[in-house]
Amino acid sequence: MEWQWLPEWDGHDRYLREAMFGPRFPRAAGRGRSSRLSGRQYVRHVSVFGEPWGQARAGELLSWSRILVDEEALCIINPNGLEARGADVLVGAELNPPDSTFTVIMNSAEAAGGPAGDHSVANQIPVRRTPSGTAYVEIRNVGPSEALVLINRP
Repeated sequence: MEWQWLPEWDGHDRYLREAMFGPRFPRAAGRGRSSRLSGRQYVRHVSVFGEPWGQARAGELLSWSRILVDEEALCIINPNGLEARGADVLVGAELNPPDSTFTVIMNSAEAAGGPAGDHSVANQIPVRRTPSGTAYVEIRNVGPSEALVLINRP
């Protein structure tokens, strides 16, 4: 399918690299191929067991969001190779109104034929809010070395 939109694709990964890291000389919005591929990427802060929001400590869940217009893809990795991990993970409040959900679209354990636990593909996780309006999702029991991808669109 890539060749329909990227006639110079030829199996080369330059468009992928551009989308991942941003072009050296970005094009103006709406002009050229990069406007179709580019998005924003943010490291997402976490709160482990009610601690203050902040960047993940060593061995705790790592998370970031890839945002394109109004769609948010949330990537979560448990870097601990021995123990399950969990945390509350911030998401974009402006992209996820009350009663929103994220849908699991990838679980590395399930993809490898293992048990998916609480995060099997198609499971929905509700977006919660703090009293101040901060939006987050509760992620629990992510298995050792497991990766998840969730999206805010079904």
